[in-house]
Formats: sequence, C-alpha cells, structure tokens
Amino acid sequence: MRTLPEVKDEIKDRVDLSQIVAKHTKLVKTSTGFKACCPLPGHKEKTPSFNVDARKNLYFCYGCQRGGDVFKFLEEVEGLSFMEALKELAESLSIELPKIGAKDVKASKEQKSKRESGMEALTRSGAYFAYVLKEEKTPGAKEALKYLLNDRGLSQEEIEELHLGFAPESPDMLSRKLKEAGLLDVAEDAGLSRNYSGHNYDFFQDRLMIPIRDRRGRIIAFSGRSLKEVTAKNPKYKNSPENIFFKKKEVLYGLDRAVPLINQSNFVCLVEGFFDQWAFHRRGIPAVAVMGTALTPEHLKELQRFTKKMILVLDADKAGVASTKRSLPLLQEGSWDVRVFSGMQGKDPDEWLKESKLSTEQTFKKLNEAPDGLEWLILRTLDDAKEEQLGRHLTLQRIKGLWNQAADSTHKALLLNPIATFMGLKTEELKEALEQIGEERSYAPAQRFNIKNDDISDRYEPFKDHSVSKNSWDRASEELIVYWIRHWNSLAPEGPEDWMKRLDIFEGSIAFPLVHACFEEFSRTGTLPTTNFVNAFAEQEGVEPLLKQCLYRGLVAPESSDETISRDKALISFRELSYSLRKEKTQVDIARIEQEIRKSSDDMITVSLLQKVQSLKINLENKD
Repeated sequence: MRTLPEVKDEIKDRVDLSQIVAKHTKLVKTSTGFKACCPLPGHKEKTPSFNVDARKNLYFCYGCQRGGDVFKFLEEVEGLSFMEALKELAESLSIELPKIGAKDVKASKEQKSKRESGMEALTRSGAYFAYVLKEEKTPGAKEALKYLLNDRGLSQEEIEELHLGFAPESPDMLSRKLKEAGLLDVAEDAGLSRNYSGHNYDFFQDRLMIPIRDRRGRIIAFSGRSLKEVTAKNPKYKNSPENIFFKKKEVLYGLDRAVPLINQSNFVCLVEGFFDQWAFHRRGIPAVAVMGTALTPEHLKELQRFTKKMILVLDADKAGVASTKRSLPLLQEGSWDVRVFSGMQGKDPDEWLKESKLSTEQTFKKLNEAPDGLEWLILRTLDDAKEEQLGRHLTLQRIKGLWNQAADSTHKALLLNPIATFMGLKTEELKEALEQIGEERSYAPAQRFNIKNDDISDRYEPFKDHSVSKNSWDRASEELIVYWIRHWNSLAPEGPEDWMKRLDIFEGSIAFPLVHACFEEFSRTGTLPTTNFVNAFAEQEGVEPLLKQCLYRGLVAPESSDETISRDKALISFRELSYSLRKEKTQVDIARIEQEIRKSSDDMITVSLLQKVQSLKINLENKD
C-alpha cells in the first residue's frame, strides 16, 4: 500500500495545473507554459504577471510574489484544505488513496457508490430539465422560457450557464427515465422521486427548475418555481427536501460562480433570492443567497474561506429588516467586517439594478459606502424611537447598549457623527450624554427559580382550577413552556440560531407569544430575558388565561423542582418534550390533509397531498 506522500507526488506529476487555473482566469500560451491576469485573492491587475510553468506544473505571480503547486492553488483560490484538494484530485485522476485505520472497507465502498449514484441522478435530472426547457418546448416550457427572456431579462447564454430547466406537467416522466438508468432507488434519497402505493411520482412537476450547486459546481438539489397562481397548495417555490446531499443551513446559492469574484473584490454581498444573485453576478459583483433560512454559522464557515467582509443587501420590507437584525449578532460574534446596504428605494436588488442604470463601478462604490452593521442598527433603532415618539432621554437609553458594542474607541467615535446628525446634537454633547446615561432597563435583576413571593403566588391562585387544555397539542405546549421556565438559565438559547429553533418549536402553540417576546428582547439586548421578564409579560393585558396559568406554574416552581440540574440533562428532557409537541402538531396537519384528500376528486391534487403526508411522516421520524 502506497503512502500519502507517494500519492501526493503522483497527483502532482499527472495533474494538468493549467486546466485548473483556466477555470479562474483566461490563459495565453507562452513558450514555457501560460500567462494570465492573476486569479489569486486580493490581487487585481490588467497586465498579466501570473505564469504557469507547464513543465514543472507550478505557478508564480510576479505582481503579488506568490506561487506554488496545484495544492497551494486550490487552497488559495478555492478555499480547500490539503486533504480536500487531495481527495478531489485523486478522484478526478482515478487514483486510490491509502486506507487509514481499520475501517469497514466494504461499507465504505457501498456508501461511496450510493453517493456517486445519487450525484449522477441529480446531474442527469438537471440535464433532463434543461433539455425540456430548450428542446421539447412543451406549453409549460414555452411559458417558462418566455418568462426568463422577456419578463426577467435573462439572455439565452445566461440560461444555459445557470443550467435552468423545466419539469413537465407529468406525474412520473423523470422517475421513468431514472428507472431506465438504474437510478430510481437513489432518486428517492436525492429528493427527486417519491413512492406511493408501489408507484413512483416526480417530486417536481410543472415548474421552472433552478439547480442548486455546491461550491464545486455539482448539482445537489433543485428549487422549482411555479409560474401559475400561488396558493396554499401551490407555493411559489418548492425546494428539494433535505437529505444527505442537501442541507439548507450549509448551502449558499451561487457560491460556485461567486468565488472568483470574491477573490478579486475581497467581499461578498448576501441577497435573498435567485434573481437578485443573478442580477449582481451579471454586473460582476460577488453575491450569494441563503436558501430560505436565516444566516447560519455553517454559512459563515464556508464563506470565511474566501473573505471576512460581507454586505447585507436584503429586501427593505419588514421581513428583510428582521432578517438583517437576526444576521448582525452572528456576524459581529465572528468579527466580520459587515455593512448593510438599504439604498434601493423599497425595490428588491434585481429591480433596483435594472432601474438605477448605474455602471458596475458606481454600484461597487455605493455598496462599499454603505454604513457598517452597528451604525445601521443604531439608525434603525433611532427611527423606531422617533416613530414611538420617545423623548431624548429614553432614546439615548435605547442606543447606549448598541453604542457600547463598538469594537473600540475609534469605532465609537465614528458612530457619534451619524447619531448626532440624526438627533440634531453636537458630537461632543452626544458623547457626554451617552457616557453619563444608563442603559435602558425594562425589568429588575433576575431571580433564578422558585419565585416564592406572595405577590406571584396570589396571582397564580385564580388559575389553579382553570379548565385543562382542550387538546393534546395545547397540553404538550403547556408542559414544554412550564419546563423551560423552571429551568430557565439551564435552557438558555446560545445565539440567534438557537432562538430560531425555539420559535419553530413553539410556532402555532399557546406559548408562542411569550417565546416571540423573549426573542425580540434578546435581539434588542443580546442577553437572555430574565424570569422577571416572564413575570412582567404575564401581567400584560390580553394574555390568554391558559398561557398565564402556564407562566405562573413555571414561576412558582414546586419544592421538588431540581434547580441544579445540568444543562445536558435539561436539554435531553427539553428535546423529548419538544418532540412530543412536534408530534402533536404534525398529526394535526396530517389529519387536516387527509380530510382534504377525501374531499378531492382531482388525481393530481390527491398525489400532491399524499406527497405532503409522506413528507410529514418522514419529518416526524427525525427526533432531533
């Protein structure tokens, strides 16, 4: 068995470095190899100083004085680790890597074969969808092509580069083709086909198809856009279900095409939609889009291979503002240079770019002149305070905590000018006021558990004999929120992503109003709301009696309540209770859909509803 260094040497001997470099810059033949404008991160040039030595399979740039072999190039330009580059190059050259450790070789080969077959099924499906759009020109495909060319202004070349396609209005056309290729079993794993009562149905039907590709440009999933009227039964976008190939929290749409532009510009724009990402890329501006989820640590880990500067270019509507606010704490924790661009006059990025008629250079300038994330957040807070008609003192209290989050005294000083301008104050006057004023505090310092004072106990008394929850869903929600309150600090969410999970768990339940209020308080202060916050929330008018009962039950914990329970043990119990709640919610949804199936006389609608039921049942099997 050969050693790893021996395999590395064989790869360096056999690989054609010029082919890999050509993916990132245009090569010109020379007597000893090739020359090009440098594709390495952080170096822009108009006169070629980057050289590839074809005989030695090495590169060197005389402009930025960097060079190396194929492994170094993939590390610098594509952000791969040495082992990632080694595995990828070995696979492309059909070179077997040495086995490490006493692993089950047979199982490893089977797993690799299944994954390769799944990727083949995805690739074939992408080619089939593209063929339908371009060649077959079925009525739906004609409409989709017209929409792309005329309504959205894409060129034929761009449609081909993006590998856009169309899924015909047929229940099983793709499934039959994949069956012929011997790929039907893995097609189910890849979210392309679903089996109902012994028959396979296509997951995507009658939709414009947008392939989702990983950083290496391989198709890992699809998003299907409906061009018909959007209804509850016909959502605008339908994405592949999550599977071994596709996890939304890890995928950034467009990253495969954006990497060379990120390397040139040393920043990336974050947008919300496919068309926005295409519009920016068309202008030569590096951009990626999240896949219907909040920005996650996994997204940032992927991006920081290439840059630590991000410009949030999100829609100016309420949802876009909320999304920006959720993303900022995560970016600040990771010490990102983050800016927020909101100068699109209420339009989405695609519309704004078309109507503004700015040159690429002007667009770059506007984006880079956007306020940093903390400045944007402070100005949004000032806008909110003005709308609420808060006085100067309360307004300063509200922004004091944000101002204190500045990285250093220099950053604090830079923030003073826009704040002073907004408030009509002199900079020195504002600085003095901020240094003297205390931060806004809505609630008293936290008490932990077992709040035994008579005040709360008396208020709990009227709810002791309250009628029990009407259904098992409410009962599961009640038990979960009571348990969380009794172990408040042990179950504290550890960041925005954890809060999103809490909101998902409680959505639609009686406890959701409290969880949402706690999340808003966390978003404003950056810290976990206290049990006193829960007490104050319970005192508000309009809180449902059943929810009040839950809150007081949690606050007035029984003597047997274990206050010293470890976080790990508390989380295990919390997850079990969460699963019970999710199970109840899912069963309600399944019962509702099954009722719709009984009423439906349309076979296609029935198939679609059966798909939803199957998806819900699969989701229920996941207890995480």
